[in-house]
Amino acid sequence: MKRQIFTRVLICALAVLVAGVAAADDPFARLIPEQPVKGDAATPPGPGVAPDATGGPDAFGYIYIDSDEAGGPASGQFFDISGTGTSVALADDGDLSVPLGMTFPFYGANFTSVFIVSNGHLSFDGGTSGVFTNECPISGTALGNLIAPYWDDLDPADDGALAYYEYFAACPVGAGDCFIAQWEEFDFFPGDGAPGGSAGTFQVLLYSSGDILFQYEGGPGLDGSSATIAINQDGAGNSLQYGCDSPGQVGAGDAILFGTAPTGDLAITKTGEPALGGAFAYTIDVVNNGPEDQTGVVVTDTIPAELVFVSDDCGGSFDGTDWTWDIGNLANGASATCQLIVELVDNGTCVTVSNTATVVGDTADPTGNNTSTTSNGSASGAVADPSFELGTPNAAWVETSTNFGTPLCDVGGCGVGGGTGPFDGAWWAWFGGIAAPETGSVSQDIVISNGTTDMTFWLEVPIACASPADFMTLSIDSIPVFTVDGTSPLCGTVGYTQQTVDISTFADGGMHNLAFVSTITGVGTTNFFVDLVDVPSAPSCDGVVVDGGGNVIEVPTLDQVGLAILALMLVGGAAVTLRRRRFDS
Repeated sequence: MKRQIFTRVLICALAVLVAGVAAADDPFARLIPEQPVKGDAATPPGPGVAPDATGGPDAFGYIYIDSDEAGGPASGQFFDISGTGTSVALADDGDLSVPLGMTFPFYGANFTSVFIVSNGHLSFDGGTSGVFTNECPISGTALGNLIAPYWDDLDPADDGALAYYEYFAACPVGAGDCFIAQWEEFDFFPGDGAPGGSAGTFQVLLYSSGDILFQYEGGPGLDGSSATIAINQDGAGNSLQYGCDSPGQVGAGDAILFGTAPTGDLAITKTGEPALGGAFAYTIDVVNNGPEDQTGVVVTDTIPAELVFVSDDCGGSFDGTDWTWDIGNLANGASATCQLIVELVDNGTCVTVSNTATVVGDTADPTGNNTSTTSNGSASGAVADPSFELGTPNAAWVETSTNFGTPLCDVGGCGVGGGTGPFDGAWWAWFGGIAAPETGSVSQDIVISNGTTDMTFWLEVPIACASPADFMTLSIDSIPVFTVDGTSPLCGTVGYTQQTVDISTFADGGMHNLAFVSTITGVGTTNFFVDLVDVPSAPSCDGVVVDGGGNVIEVPTLDQVGLAILALMLVGGAAVTLRRRRFDS
């Protein structure tokens, strides 16, 4: 994605990246190989982390550069909005949702509003105001989608200090439009009862391009001795920390710019269908959508138990379980193709086969298109809107919720609640989500065809369950067929797992009610996430048989066989006639 360039702030550092200038001239280039503690996923030792001038990338591709680095944002560009912006009076550990005035992309999701939190950070999830004891080092989980220019235990209510926010169609710092949030003369908790702010004044600028700029006007205690400065993606483990609990990490006039590192966006597509009677081929295509070249590109594929590996046409290797294709370097715009040749264990019987190929590279790479799955047992159409993409109100699902009206969510409306948000598409069903009694459900009537054996859905329980009595049940015609509760080992597990449920009892070709129902006791917050509900059809094996080199083996059709038999019969009949004529003569 082409990025807007900060004319006053970044002095064309991002333009250098996109233009592909040599690494020696690129102030960000040294961030891409191994990096020291800050900006890495590794947890550093010690109570605090002092800042580096540059850092990253994290797993998503964010990097930062500060005003002490050549090519970094200009210092001394703090733009005071206390006289023009909308004021926000926050309680101690308080927050307030405000409109951004634009769409802001953050870790691959788009947001149009944000919570300004009294403790020196922005949150896209809400409910994080009480998390005032800043995490050092930041972990990347269970904190919400968070942008923290100065995360500390701050107290504006002590002397009535205000926060401010304002949208600019033409940003006063940098190019394009931007949203500015400013914490004006905030005190450290519990405050000193006097105006002036024992901490100080700072702000964050969000650009519609996705860039993030922290700026510090100054103050008596604004040095970072007890603060965390970072960005974080809830649930996915992505975070990029500038520093934490380190005296002198920031001061008056300083600026820190966060943006995305140069990426080589790898995309993989896998096609093919099982065949009966012999081997068949999956075709795997990999393309680098750039804008940077990729190195160390590798494709892996775990061969499922229903298949046996035969060969490939790209020099891959197979260790008995995993097949690996080492592509190596892949330039911007370049592609590579391979045929992976496999065979059904019993090639006379058609069974459901689901197979996934994954591609990775050395350069930062958005992961949304790095896997491709083929399955010959696709959705039968029994479940309407299986991943809730019709949103709410939903024409396919009947929705109920004690507190929210519906369990259906997207990231912009609900955040991600300590998890990864939707599994498929933009919407998912979120049961729970509040420390209060909550009952929610989604249901619809479906036809379960004769011969159907299983149904599947994807489940995530991303935070520790608050009570053993909290539960979610899948039922058919009010008969429970699956239940997860607060005692499940899935509680506190970030990431979805596929659940397979036997529904053969109901496979009579008739109409049945499918329902997910959850009850949360309210002693604390429990979250059950559900997405991509599927009732698979009978598998198909309409692929073509190939040899070990991937060449199609021509199998005579019934028409061809019939013609051959007819020809033989005609020849045979002619021979008999001739013999009879000879005998008669």
